[in-house]
Amino acid sequence: MKLFQFLLFGLLFFSIPEFSKGQNLKENELVVIQGEKFILHQVRTGETVYSISRYFKTESTVLLKYNPSISAGLSIGEILKIPYNENIILSEIPDLKKGDPTGFASHTVESNGETAYSISKRYGITVEEIYAYNPTVQRLRRGMVIKIPRWDLATKPESGSDQQSRSDVSAQHQTEMLEHTVVSGETLYSISKKYQVSEEELKAINPELKFAFRSGSVIRIPVHATKEAPENIHAEMIFETNKTKGKGAGFETNGNIPENCFPENRIGSSGKTVIALFLPLFLEANEQLNKDFMTEKMDVVDIEQPIGQLTTDTIIENEKPVRLLKQFHGNSENFLQFYEGVLLAVDSMQKAGMDMVLNVFDTKDNPETVRKIKNSQSFSETDLIIGPVYENVQKEVTQISIQYQIPMISPFTPKSEILDSNPWFFQINPTREYLAEATAELIANKYSNSNFIVVRTSSYLGAQENQLVELIRRKLSRQANPGDGKFTEYDFRKGRSHGLREILVPDKENVVFIPSSDEGELSVAISNINNLAVDIPITLIGAGNYQQRYPSIEIAHFHNLQMKYINPYWIDYKKPETIGYIDKFIDNFGTEPNSFGVQGFDAAWYFLNVLHIYGKDFESCLPFLNVNLVQGNYYFKRVSQSGGYMNHGASVVSYTKNYEVERQEIMGQPDFEGAK
Repeated sequence: MKLFQFLLFGLLFFSIPEFSKGQNLKENELVVIQGEKFILHQVRTGETVYSISRYFKTESTVLLKYNPSISAGLSIGEILKIPYNENIILSEIPDLKKGDPTGFASHTVESNGETAYSISKRYGITVEEIYAYNPTVQRLRRGMVIKIPRWDLATKPESGSDQQSRSDVSAQHQTEMLEHTVVSGETLYSISKKYQVSEEELKAINPELKFAFRSGSVIRIPVHATKEAPENIHAEMIFETNKTKGKGAGFETNGNIPENCFPENRIGSSGKTVIALFLPLFLEANEQLNKDFMTEKMDVVDIEQPIGQLTTDTIIENEKPVRLLKQFHGNSENFLQFYEGVLLAVDSMQKAGMDMVLNVFDTKDNPETVRKIKNSQSFSETDLIIGPVYENVQKEVTQISIQYQIPMISPFTPKSEILDSNPWFFQINPTREYLAEATAELIANKYSNSNFIVVRTSSYLGAQENQLVELIRRKLSRQANPGDGKFTEYDFRKGRSHGLREILVPDKENVVFIPSSDEGELSVAISNINNLAVDIPITLIGAGNYQQRYPSIEIAHFHNLQMKYINPYWIDYKKPETIGYIDKFIDNFGTEPNSFGVQGFDAAWYFLNVLHIYGKDFESCLPFLNVNLVQGNYYFKRVSQSGGYMNHGASVVSYTKNYEVERQEIMGQPDFEGAK
């Protein structure tokens, strides 16, 4: 009898798709199977297991139990059997259906390494949509042409002002569109301001924005949109002294600023300032890679590579955009972007009246190459060294830096032995130890009164993760007013999500930290914790930029858990300065800057301003200087009496439930009461 019931149940379950098609399945229809209530839900474009479980107030594991096929991924049109939850109102389940595409674009697979996932991110669609509209495709191959569905206009009939608005937008579609790829940290608001087009118009042209806005999405912008940000918003740096902390354009002071740090009391740089830029550009290797790649003749910036002696690079203003090489050797494309960012900073400072020479050296990541350069007699006349990038090459330059007291800027390396021995060394990227300290400090300051839970997914005794857990424990215990906070370590391997639910507190903030760097472990744990957050307040503390490090984890989980983490870099795309810089970079080089392009500008812009105002003797005034940067916050502190300076500026980045990523606060700012 039981076997008969099981077979009958199986027939009912596996015949659902065909039955529903024949009987015109109603949206989210409620049915009774074997005495249990289920909702039959047809998977729609853009839906995920997480979004479905959230809307129907169930767990992902429950969906998988009744729908084992979804373990391989959702398919558009698939019918899911979802246990009915009496706490939901079916009529309130959002309708996210896009409808049929209004057209298709063609995409040619460029390499065998290209995947359906990477293509979906590029065009802002889902993997399921790619296969649904290319039914004959089973495996992507180089040279294959596939159809990309596009939803240009809402297809529902509208009336009144809405219909008129849509018709206006329809007319715009007759004109040319440009495409913008969303980068991490951007919002619909920042893009609308950047291109001077309303959010409503962007949504009308890109209907998918109504339910999917994520990094990697490609959105269409009407060409009539204008970019009215100032052409050179960084061209002048105006420093004003205010008696109230935080109001100065360039100074942070409470009235205790030393007299010698006021700009009017300093001579600043006199004559010509000489900057040496060391980067692994691999120009010869790139030229060899692209010897058969013909480009149109155009004016470009000519980079001399002196070996025996210094020669001056001429900065050509108003140069035409440089066409990118077809191929790049190693990571040299990123360092070319860094160089371009430096060029824009130099250009801005020249327009502000600074007289300078920029000497560029191709280190090729080879100490011998740098050894020949540094032995030049005229190298002692250098006022600022930016680079080299790698520590093995930096060691060849540091003695010259010490001998002639030349500030040496390390833009990337987070830990260098040189930091402890060169008093003229400036490390922009904070050490991992400092970021761990800042994370523990954030937790102690903000969450000492919370239910703090360390979720263990593997053994981490003796590992770096264990050191951070112990640091958090010590800082929480040392709080002057610990309140009624609680610290718990939970073994997720044993109790899974069921046991974790038992130690969560419904009426108190629950803060979770997972001491693991394994993407698989984090993905499973975060997914389970996210399901528990439906009715329990939970905040996730990340040990870094999880979205960048672990792309397989659903971004929606980070927003639902309101994740917070410490990061030395943060770009506010709403700032006019940021918009102006990106526009200028595009105008000069024909592409948007990546993080290297921004870092190059910030590093050069900060130290060129310092030299311009104070001259080479600027160290004592750094705590009072607040240079407006694009992605960084530079607050340098000396690590020891004989050592150099490390940047302590770091942002607390917060994910919000309305799918924004915001900077909550800046850590590491100096104490101005005793700044010397």
